[in-house]
Amino acid sequence: MSTQETEINTETFKNDELNVVVTKLPNCRYKFAVNIQPKAVEAAYTKASKNVKKEVSIPGFRKGKAPDNIIMEKYQSHIHREWVDLVLETGFNEAIQLTNIHPLKDGLVKRPTIHECSKEKGANFEVEFEARPVVPEVNFKDIKINKVTPKVITEKDKEQYLHQLALRFTTYEPLENHAVKENDFVDLDVDVKEDGKTRKAIHNQRTQVNEEGLPSWIRKKVIGLKAGESAEGMSEPDPKQPVENFKPIPFIVKVDMVLKGTIPPYDDELAKKVGLTTFAELQDKINEKLEKEAIDIAHEKEQQQIEQVLLEKFPVDIPQSLIEKNTKMRMEDYYNQLKSEGQEATYRKNRENVEKSFEKAISHQLQMLFLLRKIADDNKIEISSDDVTNELNRQVALMSSGQSSLDFQSDNKDELRDRLYSLAMDRKIKLFLAEKATRV
Repeated sequence: MSTQETEINTETFKNDELNVVVTKLPNCRYKFAVNIQPKAVEAAYTKASKNVKKEVSIPGFRKGKAPDNIIMEKYQSHIHREWVDLVLETGFNEAIQLTNIHPLKDGLVKRPTIHECSKEKGANFEVEFEARPVVPEVNFKDIKINKVTPKVITEKDKEQYLHQLALRFTTYEPLENHAVKENDFVDLDVDVKEDGKTRKAIHNQRTQVNEEGLPSWIRKKVIGLKAGESAEGMSEPDPKQPVENFKPIPFIVKVDMVLKGTIPPYDDELAKKVGLTTFAELQDKINEKLEKEAIDIAHEKEQQQIEQVLLEKFPVDIPQSLIEKNTKMRMEDYYNQLKSEGQEATYRKNRENVEKSFEKAISHQLQMLFLLRKIADDNKIEISSDDVTNELNRQVALMSSGQSSLDFQSDNKDELRDRLYSLAMDRKIKLFLAEKATRV
């Protein structure tokens, strides 16, 4: 971090006993310049003397009963140290009450700088610390977003979903000495080469050799191979989902097995396999599910806009210690993942850029956390048992696609419960904001 500081503003607070000049610094840091009146400093000295007197033992006198002049003579340095500590502690606490600026729990507090501490002139010291974030009031009229219309479900969408459903009940038989053709099924491995090392990206995965099953750059290498054969190539960008600054990666694809798949017919029997009665009922359920997914996607896109508006119009200054603490945990997870894959070199190469990316993302997440909690408090938003149950069902449904935000394998049930409640609350607040937003 730069040693240069950018002062945001300065404000003065005072009462009969002290004067506090408050300087606001970035990342929720504050500097208190505290001036304490001589009378209060003298009172602190008297209290310090009594404190020391109660604690020391002098031969010939009961504990706490020695004459003051003897205590002063033998324990002057102890009294002075106790006095300064009392002045700092009392002055800082009174400055907090006067300014209503409270230190962040477990936040950074720098060692005070003492400029003066005497019974004649009073005390003068400076202390810098991290404070709790100040969350701005959110004006709902400022939340303006572009209306997102749900995608119209096409017959092709329904056919693709039905096909994927039928694949769950497909039966397979190996094809010996058979070169892969379009629409065959294969078990395959894919290894990628990064930073001079090879890692396994896909292991023994069964898929159909078509547009839905494999990206074109793997599919064209697989077609023509037989079981046990492999081919090398370079990854290619997906024209449907372009990536900025795309860099191709070398890969090796190996076909472990070629199979013929017998897909069940689309009829009442297929419907019965998923707990329904007729194929017509299955079609209705598929249409209903796809339409709901389209609505959810549209809502999610609007939520992303709302989040962007909140961050732009109602920024929250976040303590650096919170950002650093969360970034450190995220970097440890990132390192452990790459280490388990033998990719320590990738970690060293990307560490700086990844760390900056994490810091930015965490800053946004923490800002949203404080904003959403304030919105909930100000508008008395609470979650019901039904909200929690619905969120649990939603997360369970997302497990199969690996998109669940809950770690159901965790042994920490309290943490799991807290996370579930947090997700349910966030969803309810965001639905509230969606109702308040103006769509243009």
